[in-house]
Amino acid sequence: MTVLGIVDETIDGLKRQGVEPHIVVAFRGPAVRFLSADSGVIPPEHAATAMELADRVEKLAARGVRVEACGITTRMMKIDHAKLIKGAHPVANTFNSLIGYQTKGYALIPVF
Repeated sequence: MTVLGIVDETIDGLKRQGVEPHIVVAFRGPAVRFLSADSGVIPPEHAATAMELADRVEKLAARGVRVEACGITTRMMKIDHAKLIKGAHPVANTFNSLIGYQTKGYALIPVF
């Protein structure tokens, strides 16, 4: 099961417990390339994975999950924000974004 699959399962578990989840998934570093709909950004051997991830992101976004793409990475990798997959939102810096969420009471669950 992928990390995004676990996020989906976590939403279900929280809802069963009567908790309305507010989840943000922040992509940074090389993982950001998988949020691009531009096939030139994704190595050919990872094309199938990228398509699966795009489908999962869209489904999670429909469930209220916010998926963020680090603007520092998009700039360094020359990824056009207009070509991000449906459900992905560019932010200036995911470090700043995550710090902001934590000051609002969000828990950080780092995934490497």
